[in-house]
Amino acid sequence: MAKIIPFRGYRYNPAKIDIGKVVTKPYDKISLSEQADYYNADDHNIVRVILGKGSDTDTDKNNRYTRAACYLNDWIREEIFIREDKPCMYLFDQEFSVEGKGVLARRALVALCKVEPYSAKVVFPHEKTLSGPKKDRLDLTIATQAQFGHIFMLYDDKEDKINSSIGTSGAELLYTVKDKLGITHRFSRISDDTLIKCIQSVMADKKLLIADGHHRYETAINYRNIMLNNAPFGTDTPFDYHMMSFVNINDPGLVILPTHRVVKNIDSTLLKTWQSKIPEFFDVSREPAGKFNPFDLKSGKVKFALYAGGNEIDVLTLRDTESAKALMSANKPDAWYELSVTVLHELVLDKFLGICPEKLALQSNITYAAGVDEAQSLVRDGSHQLAFFLPPTEIGKVCDISFSGETMPQKTTDFYPKIYTGFVFNSLKG
Repeated sequence: MAKIIPFRGYRYNPAKIDIGKVVTKPYDKISLSEQADYYNADDHNIVRVILGKGSDTDTDKNNRYTRAACYLNDWIREEIFIREDKPCMYLFDQEFSVEGKGVLARRALVALCKVEPYSAKVVFPHEKTLSGPKKDRLDLTIATQAQFGHIFMLYDDKEDKINSSIGTSGAELLYTVKDKLGITHRFSRISDDTLIKCIQSVMADKKLLIADGHHRYETAINYRNIMLNNAPFGTDTPFDYHMMSFVNINDPGLVILPTHRVVKNIDSTLLKTWQSKIPEFFDVSREPAGKFNPFDLKSGKVKFALYAGGNEIDVLTLRDTESAKALMSANKPDAWYELSVTVLHELVLDKFLGICPEKLALQSNITYAAGVDEAQSLVRDGSHQLAFFLPPTEIGKVCDISFSGETMPQKTTDFYPKIYTGFVFNSLKG
């Protein structure tokens, strides 16, 4: 079902570039301060291409997308980037630490994969997309005719056939980078044709689940459709494929972190309504705010925590799933009603606090926070009224919901660590 192929990737030339100074987080995870840091790290940092700085004087002919194309063309001409002599696949190994879990390792296979509409039931999303990021990525793709960011894909390989076939000697180490977060990235090349064919054979029957990169995936489809409409290309063109990193769902290093919701601009009447509904739907226990850990919320039950200021946090455990289900969307898979994030969004945010899906999309009432301290500080400084803390989403439930054709709220999952950009990119010029 999944058609993957090797490609002649472009890479930074190790004879001219310190790879540790030019790779970055994915574009959508780079803050303004991090963007500035990347700019200062090296004149050839990939941030200038994937997330260049804009200017008040930008025009249709001179803007961050056209400048990205100029950087790219110049760096290829100057051999800052070099191209593989033959089509290859790659390995992306990451070693990292997670509090409470110790040191972990995760392996991704990097290759091109044919993009298919969701209706083909080969690739499955788990969240909806927004138009703004897709236009941004499409403009960059049109300007540069290249793919820089990986689509982070999950596949099910219970016997670990792909990684075991590669073993310890099937790949040539190209780069090793340790970043500021303490994550070690090792990037290797697979050039053996027999091994590549073996990998393709194992992947051929896999269904794929998008972990990160929904906007990039849908942008790839949009770009392909534009190209096909503009000229009578044949099948299997360069723009029929996108660069992806494939991770086994059963990899012990597959980690999902929670993303918390901090609420603001809610009418006082709605806040009182919500407070009155808490004992009707939830059992409540209290914990010291300073010792709270969202990973402790995992218990097999639907639960999340509420912080409204002070020194304590209320842990809310859903008392009756059926009562909550009656107020939520109908005809969803069972796993959907068993997710803390869907209960929080549909029951609490929508029904009780009036934050409908349209308001969620505008983010006028919600700030997303990765850390507990960050969320608590937003409440303490008075800019927000409530913080809701969620447990990490279980990968099994993500699969059950996605493969049934349903999606989940935005930022239901935060796969850690991210697939960094800059180790290799794919040119669409063919």
